[in-house]
Amino acid sequence: MKNTRSIIIQTAFEAIHKNGFHQLRIDKEIAKLGITKGAFYHYFKSKGELLKAVIIEILGPGFVKPWKSLVHSEEHIIDAIQHLLQNHIDQSSLAEIKYGCIYNNLVHEVSVELPEVREVLLVYFEEILSYLEQAISQGIVKDQIKPSLKPNDLSLLIMSVYNGSNSMNKLYQKSTPYKKSIKSIILLLESIRNE
Repeated sequence: MKNTRSIIIQTAFEAIHKNGFHQLRIDKEIAKLGITKGAFYHYFKSKGELLKAVIIEILGPGFVKPWKSLVHSEEHIIDAIQHLLQNHIDQSSLAEIKYGCIYNNLVHEVSVELPEVREVLLVYFEEILSYLEQAISQGIVKDQIKPSLKPNDLSLLIMSVYNGSNSMNKLYQKSTPYKKSIKSIILLLESIRNE
């Protein structure tokens, strides 16, 4: 069985995804869980500290995990990136369509006022960029990719489309524009494939 701290983090994650960080009401969430304020403050000194725990223990690792696999992929690197993007389309949840990407939502919601949280979010984003750059560099060395773009530039382009597309789910309240955008980057990647 999960411990109280883990339950608080998971509950906060779900509430933040649904309503955003600013709408998170600690009193309301701990009342639903049947724990006391004292128990909450035993684990977390503040709402901001809880948010950092949510990012470090759930959100960040989940955001990075699929991208990390690219570095060790045996596939042609273009195929591997395309499959990763297609899998994200195929596995989009109704919650992601309705509420948007929690990672992107947090970037927009707290980056200015909570720089310490922005730094934590940035660590995970840069980790993804690093994995993409490594994988793309390996693809160039293996002569799988035309060396027309720098690995860093191509990584930034992929992540810009990926993150921007995720935001469209929430805006449109449907996944069609998001899927079209991701499919476009999948097709664009074909233009740098070295046959």
